[in-house]
Amino acid sequence: MAVVKGNVGSSVVAEFGERSMLAAGAKAGLKPVFQMSHFVGKSAGFKLKPGHTEWTDYDDWGAYFTERWGYAKGAFGSFTGAAFFDGKEITALHVTNDTWTQNQGFLNLGNPTRNQNIKVTLAGHSGVFIVNVFKGTIQGWNNNSLPSGFINALKSGGPHDVKLEYI
Repeated sequence: MAVVKGNVGSSVVAEFGERSMLAAGAKAGLKPVFQMSHFVGKSAGFKLKPGHTEWTDYDDWGAYFTERWGYAKGAFGSFTGAAFFDGKEITALHVTNDTWTQNQGFLNLGNPTRNQNIKVTLAGHSGVFIVNVFKGTIQGWNNNSLPSGFINALKSGGPHDVKLEYI
């Protein structure tokens, strides 16, 4: 679970296991000098064991094939540890290939409320997922240009370290 507003100090200790804010800041990727509020939304990370799914669907224009690698709650892949960021459950983190798109990244959080882009680091490779808002409602986050290392990690089976942060 990520550090939350309110009593930030206690939340930092619980998240990073460090009583020293300097040591916790280093784990969170913060550079000295920082403020306590800079911890809000940061998490210590967890591991993703990517899964895979594929199917063929049909419509008026014919058949199309879809593959996804990564995680979708209840469908494929799994997390070790708590899969939460900013107090929201991670319900999807995957890359999709289909008839129209190649290597499109998708991230979703349960009941998202913060309209901000999210940087995801997977196995040391980072990609920025752009928030997708429709009629004032957050629909998830997308990335159409993930680095090849990120994509390969999702396709490899893992487990891999995952870290999310708002940017």
